[in-house]
Amino acid sequence: MARNKSDKIWYGFLAVAVALPFIPGIIGDSFFGHVATMILLYAAMAQSWNIISGYCGQTSFGHSVFFGIGAYSAALAVVNYNTIPWYGVPLGMLAAALVSVMISYPCFRLKGHYFAIATFAIVEIFNRLFMIWDTIGGHWGSITRYFRTDG
Repeated sequence: MARNKSDKIWYGFLAVAVALPFIPGIIGDSFFGHVATMILLYAAMAQSWNIISGYCGQTSFGHSVFFGIGAYSAALAVVNYNTIPWYGVPLGMLAAALVSVMISYPCFRLKGHYFAIATFAIVEIFNRLFMIWDTIGGHWGSITRYFRTDG
């Protein structure tokens, strides 16, 4: 139970934080829904950069890897299982979390410039990996592989 005004504010903040990700799904397919989704995505990216750089003092170039893995996993779920994108979101979150846990252990042992170079290398490694990985469509992407005419 909320004992004082500070507790009520934190419970209110928690309720809003839990409800925010569901707003674009409730709004539906509209321009406003797209804008709301993009705002929430960029806010999440900015907050992750704030935590790693602002609070921890590390310069990371690897945020795009986790963002891309989550988005690509969600898109693959949509394409392969023919479902709506909101069902692919938990799969994308899980895939990004698993990759980030595997990458973070060796990277967080580094400090300063070495950490920045390692995260930049991770971006390049995953870029090359996804370009040549034929199972997920390689450089064609997961969706366009169904529409290719070159074999």
